[in-house]
Amino acid sequence: MAKNYASLCYLAFALLALPALASEQQSVDRCNELASFAGYPDPSVKVGTLALAGNRALLGEAEKVCADATRAFPTEKRYRYQLANVQFLLAPTNEVIAVLREAAEEGIAEPQYRVAAVYDFDGAAPIGALDTGSGRVSRADAERYMKSAAIQGYRLAVIRYVDWLVSGKVVRRDMNAAKAFLRTLLATPREGLNARYMGYLLAGLIFRDTNALETEYAEAQVLLGKSETDTDRDNVKPALARAMRLGLGRPKDVEAARALLATIPKVKSAEAQLERLELAILALPDAAARAEIHSLLSGKGYRYRDFATRSAELQLKGDIIGRDRLAALADMASAAESSMETAIRFAGEVKHHYRHEVQATGAKNIMARLLEGAELGVPGAVKALIELKSAPHEVFRDEKGAAALRDIYAKKGDVDARLISLRWRGATTGDVPSNIAAVTREIDALAAE
Repeated sequence: MAKNYASLCYLAFALLALPALASEQQSVDRCNELASFAGYPDPSVKVGTLALAGNRALLGEAEKVCADATRAFPTEKRYRYQLANVQFLLAPTNEVIAVLREAAEEGIAEPQYRVAAVYDFDGAAPIGALDTGSGRVSRADAERYMKSAAIQGYRLAVIRYVDWLVSGKVVRRDMNAAKAFLRTLLATPREGLNARYMGYLLAGLIFRDTNALETEYAEAQVLLGKSETDTDRDNVKPALARAMRLGLGRPKDVEAARALLATIPKVKSAEAQLERLELAILALPDAAARAEIHSLLSGKGYRYRDFATRSAELQLKGDIIGRDRLAALADMASAAESSMETAIRFAGEVKHHYRHEVQATGAKNIMARLLEGAELGVPGAVKALIELKSAPHEVFRDEKGAAALRDIYAKKGDVDARLISLRWRGATTGDVPSNIAAVTREIDALAAE
């Protein structure tokens, strides 16, 4: 009798638990449905959480079901990682980034991209996200994560890593390495990565490279012919028009370049605006060309990196448009956030024009580019850091930091990355570090070697 009673109690308990178990399984299934990383752990998953990025309602649901799944199965890392990825899209806190970094260390592409992009000041990532104590995201970490994610074929990582190689942001500028990387992806296709898309990226790089070989221009033309969509072709046309204008891999033909650009909607491509600007300069002193130049330079919507750099050059020189050094600094500041060369040039200009307003975030980004350059041994980067830290501008000024850098620079020059790799606090903000005495001793020890 007692045995039957116990069996009945167990059965009743099991029946009562069924709804809870069913709810847990529903949370797990829905969490996997909404928040699985592309290719992890199921290679058939192609999209990952990209589809969630702009949908707050779905993000909220994903956060709830993944939190439920994490509570139900606390030892299962997958749900914790997926929860952190969703929370990153909602609010990328240091705690969330620390969890994603665990996933990145396991070689999972999407978290690798997220963590590397934090270093790159991506999206809404908080300023504090760069400093997570012992888990700080360094430049070397960012390069390692982004390259790994790109090699795995994660599309956003491919685009970002190639951009880093072209711009000198985060990694040392190397156009040939960028082209070689894309050729590797084309030679060994990755599941979920569109080969034609990679081909058009490579074609665009070749047409932008004034040092490309004749065989490369022929390669680019073949790749462009394989472009699958009008959007692909439109994205390459500005680079192709540049090749026509300069006579790269083909006879110089300015009119053909102008006709090609006319086939791209004016709102379609910021890069096309830069090429329109160059063609208008060639048409001077024509009054219509001069009007187009002024129209393009006043269009704030097109001030992406290369356009802003060219605009600054024109405004500093003053022979085509009126000289305006402060307007040039504004353009240089926006370009310097993502261009090593422009950051170095900006440092040389801003010290004389401290009235120019630079937002704190922009100043931090410019400092970050110069720190990267110093770590990579880019000529002029350490000197530019000294110039900015000596500048009258309050968001850069750091007299003690400038003095320390000046001392080591005088003895070691550009190439001593060990000093810069100390990354003492204040290096990117202009604040005097709280441990300045200890840091100064380390600097003095290096200088005495």
